[in-house]
Amino acid sequence: MKVFFDTNVIIEYLIQRERMDVVEHVVDKLDDGGHHLYMSAGSFYTILYVVDKHINKELHIEKKTRVAFLRNLAQGLLKEYHVAGHDNESLLRSINDLRFADLEDSCQLQAAVSVGCQYLLTFNSKDYPTTNNHIEIMTPEQFLDVNP
Repeated sequence: MKVFFDTNVIIEYLIQRERMDVVEHVVDKLDDGGHHLYMSAGSFYTILYVVDKHINKELHIEKKTRVAFLRNLAQGLLKEYHVAGHDNESLLRSINDLRFADLEDSCQLQAAVSVGCQYLLTFNSKDYPTTNNHIEIMTPEQFLDVNP
């Protein structure tokens, strides 16, 4: 099974927001070796940016220490998640998909399509229109409901 994680789902876990436990449960469930977890290249660097800003604001750690922490975090992310990329054609499909009001969400969907994911997990499923790409858009909670 291939499962794509929207940026907001990964960030929820990393900065320990309210729904981090459900994200951890999903990742633990999928971490048995038979499943593939994906994120987009855009998610990767957005996560590093958001986590850096978060730890700077909350912990006031000096830059050199934050960068070392972020390097370790980045390595861990790349061990856990495969990165789904884009090319010009997939980006053109993203920006020209008139069903989307948020182009970043459209780019996320096209990244998931590019690697053949069956699921796209997000906390903003209402932002994703019904797709004909054979990808089910759902929250992590919904995913656990259908994959107990």
